[in-house]
Amino acid sequence: MCKMTMRSCILLVAAFGVNMQAWALWTCTTGGTKWSFTYTGEGGAIVNGIAENAMSSLVVPSVVSHDNSDNPSSWPVVRLDLKSTISSIREPVASVLIPASVSEVAGSSFDKWFFLQRAEWQTDKPATIGAFMFSSCSNLVSVTMPTNIVSMGIGVFKNCVRLPTVELATTLGEISDSTFMNCASLSYLAIPENVVSIGDSAFRGCSSLSSIKIPARVATIGEYAFYGCASLQYVVIPERVSSLGGYSFAGCTGLKKAFVPVSLKGNLGKVRGKETAFDDVSIVVYYDCDVSQVIVTSDGEPVAVDKTWLEGNASLFLAAAGGDYETAAESVAANGMRVWECYVAGLDTTDPDSRFKVAMEMKEGLPVLTWRPNLNEEIESRIYTIYGKQTLNGEDWTTPTNSLHRFFKVSVALP
Repeated sequence: MCKMTMRSCILLVAAFGVNMQAWALWTCTTGGTKWSFTYTGEGGAIVNGIAENAMSSLVVPSVVSHDNSDNPSSWPVVRLDLKSTISSIREPVASVLIPASVSEVAGSSFDKWFFLQRAEWQTDKPATIGAFMFSSCSNLVSVTMPTNIVSMGIGVFKNCVRLPTVELATTLGEISDSTFMNCASLSYLAIPENVVSIGDSAFRGCSSLSSIKIPARVATIGEYAFYGCASLQYVVIPERVSSLGGYSFAGCTGLKKAFVPVSLKGNLGKVRGKETAFDDVSIVVYYDCDVSQVIVTSDGEPVAVDKTWLEGNASLFLAAAGGDYETAAESVAANGMRVWECYVAGLDTTDPDSRFKVAMEMKEGLPVLTWRPNLNEEIESRIYTIYGKQTLNGEDWTTPTNSLHRFFKVSVALP
């Protein structure tokens, strides 16, 4: 028994000795701040702590060398890992600049840096972001991220309650669990087109998010993904989505309409046999993926454009878009309008003179409105609303109109 214990102790010391050079702790002073770092053993260094003298504008060094050694060697900083900092000097730090040499930031490196307002990290290298990198940075308002992110852990911006938006790398393939959870000030975010999945609680509690475009490649949306997004008004679930998580859009009290592929009918986030994805299923509009393509307009409102119409009237656009119906519908027609706008107005996309126009003339003291082209024969398929105004400096447009109004506008919409 004693011999075995002794042997174990000897082996442990020997193993430590082999790695001592790679994991020895050093310090480096640069820019008035002392940093702790370790040598990776592969020609680079890991900055793993702030020893002292943290500045309000903290610049992470791109190269480190010994303060406490006669060894003249220096190494590029390739990794940042501040969760194990030897001194938690965070309070004065309002901004952080991470150098281009860094290709990885470890999880929780800036977790609970409550005074941090701005962070910038730009690198051309494939970047890896650890879980909870900026979690609970409650004063963070501006973030610049790498343009080539290959991996981003869970909860990176969780509880960043003042963050209004962030530009995500186009290379990102997944929005992980809790990435933006409780980002109450997040009002806008462009989800990269390469994203194929949105994780559990990814946008949960983003109460200021008024519109979101879910990319066409997304196949799964997790549980509670958009739970409590009270400002969200419209949402389009792409046709590739095969799994909608329970309560994924519950608590979205401002939601007016949700376009959902017919393939999900009867399977809207089932939990114990009950559909829970939406609080009110009456707002759900099912679309047939073989018939319609849902387009999100510039103001965030979705419009369902019939694919058959696109194929018959916009074949040139379809060819130019590589067969992508959404891209084709967003293309600009010869009359200067987008193709989907032409569809709503019933115009010929190939005719520059087919722009929808409204004219007014007075007949027997009353205004009479006419529009070109005349779509009366298709009145059942469109809704025309005429709004009037007494003065352009007055109150908002009102309806119905009457003889007191001097200005008019007509909106055309699908039923």
